[in-house]
Amino acid sequence: MPEKCIMFETVQAKSLIDESPDELPALCYYRRTAVGHTVRMVAAGDIGLCGRAHKTGESLGFQAIFRELTPVISSADIAFANLEGPIVLPGGTLSQFAGNPEGIHAVADAGFTVLSLANNHIADSGPPGIIDTLNQVATHKMLSVGAGIDYPDSMRLVRANTRGISIGWLATARTGKRQVTNTPCFWELDEAKLVHAIQQFRPHVDVLIVSLHMGTM
Repeated sequence: MPEKCIMFETVQAKSLIDESPDELPALCYYRRTAVGHTVRMVAAGDIGLCGRAHKTGESLGFQAIFRELTPVISSADIAFANLEGPIVLPGGTLSQFAGNPEGIHAVADAGFTVLSLANNHIADSGPPGIIDTLNQVATHKMLSVGAGIDYPDSMRLVRANTRGISIGWLATARTGKRQVTNTPCFWELDEAKLVHAIQQFRPHVDVLIVSLHMGTM
């Protein structure tokens, strides 16, 4: 008989993450007995390095933004988030949701390892902003997914292999913004292409994770 799997349950957060406050509840998805190698992953939502976060970084240092969460993030083998905005270098085109290199350095220091760039603000500083962001993420030894030097590159499979487990990542976003195929861009959701990518890449990894973002601002 196959082992019964619990699809989701409410648990004490400390049972999942030792650093969590006492009595804090958490939602645990798909718990089953581990077999073989295991990998610990944490996932966050949008990271914004602008506005109040930027002001905090300027006054207290950008590491202060993640200070209370760093023990949790860095406890994982893989830590994922959506970087909601470009990283703009000095002399680049500033935009409302842009961050700076100090901010992305703090993201890496907090322990994040995989960042989705497929969202409605990553192109706010134009194609050069996407290139700068791709380079900054790579410089800080993180992986980016969902954006690339052209449209085919934005749909590439990104591998984050660890502890003997092959983990693949895809990321796309529904924004209503048309992408130019031969310039730096993100993967605007095309359901048929996403299904094709899943069918193409799933046999080549142990686990395939797909990030879907939606935003129209």
